Amino acid sequence: MQPARARSDSASTPAADSTAIGAACCPAQSSSARSEGAGFGIIVDGQAAVSVRGQPIRVLGPGDYFGEMSLIDESARYRSAKITAETELHCLMFAKWNFRPFAMSHPQTVWALLEMMAQRVRDAENR
Repeated sequence: MQPARARSDSASTPAADSTAIGAACCPAQSSSARSEGAGFGIIVDGQAAVSVRGQPIRVLGPGDYFGEMSLIDESARYRSAKITAETELHCLMFAKWNFRPFAMSHPQTVWALLEMMAQRVRDAENR
């Protein structure tokens, strides 16, 4: 199973754009379970574990991302996965109102997200 990776070319990497709403730092063992799913994060430094219904799925690291589904379908009340910082985690964060204009002007990024989401659906169907 491949982790989600943000592309490294400046034309399609959200981290290279000025629309990020800011950086976030999360201490080790903090979890997304208590926060609303209204943001898209790109890991700059650190590691985070992904679990679904208590089952470990993958480990994310620098260049990996999370929260893309909540930006698309406004699913802040329902999480498809729990993200837990394994180490101190530094992320660039986008809110829906920042990400949508960015995505509309960077179709390569949108395509990469769609490809990864399709792969995640296939992986989930095979569990």
